[in-house]
Amino acid sequence: MANNLIFRDRIDAGCQLAAHPELQKIKSLPSNEKDSYLVISLPRGGTVVGDELAKQLGLTHDLVFPRKIPCPGQPEFAIGAVSELGDVIWNDYAIEENLIDKSNVQKNKDKQIQEAKRRKEIYRGQRKPLESLNGKIAILVDDGLATGI
Repeated sequence: MANNLIFRDRIDAGCQLAAHPELQKIKSLPSNEKDSYLVISLPRGGTVVGDELAKQLGLTHDLVFPRKIPCPGQPEFAIGAVSELGDVIWNDYAIEENLIDKSNVQKNKDKQIQEAKRRKEIYRGQRKPLESLNGKIAILVDDGLATGI
């Protein structure tokens, strides 16, 4: 959507994203229609971008705390991802190539769940997560600095 844009910082990125014509359509919606949209961001850098985007568009903003489950011996390669609740999504390639060694992965998975919970406590504090996302259209935001995308 925002290919090849240059940003001064993450706040500027949120402002530039909010100015995109497709997202400007949301800004001009009546309140009852706008309520079906929300911004979800990934800490750390995505949170600043997402917060600014939500402010600019007048939307609710919340966070999610996924963590990469790294491949043993290749820490930059994700064999899966886990939430702070323990929900896991496995990388299809890792499954096909039999890269998921259950004993190693379980330790790594547990470690990442604990880190996700720790981050959730730091970023959310006492603020409760949104009750439900049913019927909502989520705009998922990350800053892309780790991958460059």
